[in-house]
This record gives sequence, C-alpha cells and structure tokens, in this order.
Amino acid sequence: NKMKFLKLILVISTIFFNYVASSRSDVERCITMRAHDNEKSWNEWENLHSFFVGEARAQVNMTNRNLHSINQELLKLNGNADERRIISMDLSINRISVIENGTFERFHNLRLLMMRVNSLREITASQFKGLMVLEELDLSRNAIYSIERDAVRHMERLRTIDLSGNCLFNLRPYIFFRNLRLINIHFNRNFLDTLPILMPFSQRIDNLNVTANRFTNLT
Repeated sequence: NKMKFLKLILVISTIFFNYVASSRSDVERCITMRAHDNEKSWNEWENLHSFFVGEARAQVNMTNRNLHSINQELLKLNGNADERRIISMDLSINRISVIENGTFERFHNLRLLMMRVNSLREITASQFKGLMVLEELDLSRNAIYSIERDAVRHMERLRTIDLSGNCLFNLRPYIFFRNLRLINIHFNRNFLDTLPILMPFSQRIDNLNVTANRFTNLT
C-alpha cells in the first residue's frame, strides 16, 4: 500500500510539473508572437517621433520614441510645467517593458493613460501608484501574462480598461472588486479558458469583451 501511494504521488507530481512547464511554454510562445506582431507597428511608425505638451499643458504625447523603460525622471516636464494639470498621456508604440516604481506619482489628475503596443509582461500596483482619478487605461497589444490582485484597486474612478491582445491565460478573482465605476472591460484576443468573478455581482457592466479566447468555463 505504501508503494502504491508513493507511485500515485509520483504520477501526480509528474502531471503537475508537466502542466507548469506547458503553461510556461505557452506564455513564452505568446510573448514571442506579440513581440513579432508589434514589431510591424514599431517599424511602420519608426520615422514619427513626438514629445509634446498639448494645449493648456493638458496632454503629453511620447509615442514611438523607442522607450524600453520609463521612470519619474523621464516623464519630468520641461520648464515650469505643472504635472498636476496633465489629464491625458500617450506612451503607445514604444518597447516599454519596465515601469519603475513612482513613475506616475506626480500626475495626480491624469484621466487617460494609453500604453498600447508595448512590451509589458506584468501589471503591479506599484507601477501605477498615484493614479487615483484615472478613468481610462489602455494596455492593449502588450505581452501581459500576470495581473497582480491589487494592481488597479486604487483607481476608484476607473471606467474603462483595455487588456486586449495580451498573453493572459488566467485571471485572479476579484481584481476589480474596488473599481465600482468600471463599466467597460476588454479581454478579447487573449488565451483565457475560464473567467472568474472579477467584481461584485451587483455592479453594472456596459461592455465586457471576451471574444477570441479559449473559454471552457465561465464562473
């Protein structure tokens, strides 16, 4: 009986480690695929560089500057510009894979943040610390495979989040439990096979886009 039990444990362990290895391989393949797809966009826009502060210093555009990481110093505005007046920021079409802690801490009134077509892999709360009034977050077409449970819980005014075209194979439950104003969620073109409870049952959602996934179970 003891030998049978040990063999059973060995079989279960083998299955588990094979599953983990397979999952990692899937993520790695997805990351490679997303990088290949985004390369086309980077090449198409390679001659268009912009960094400007728009009218009334309300907008910042840093698209297609071949950025691989961002930090507080990089986003420091010139002259006497006041970060508190910025309500929109576009960092799309770069190669950003690292957001250093505190990068957005000075942008207390930012409402819209676009970071589509980059190389982000993980989303954590420390990356977006300070964005208390953010209403729209676009992280589409990255290579995100992990979202920390508390990553966006401090964004109490968040209404729209776009995570389409990433490498999400699973989601942690209740990741939007504190985002009571969230009504537009985009998870399309990922690799999800289940959809856990993301927010309170009583919360209204206008648009939940989960097309082009691998769903076998919705909980």
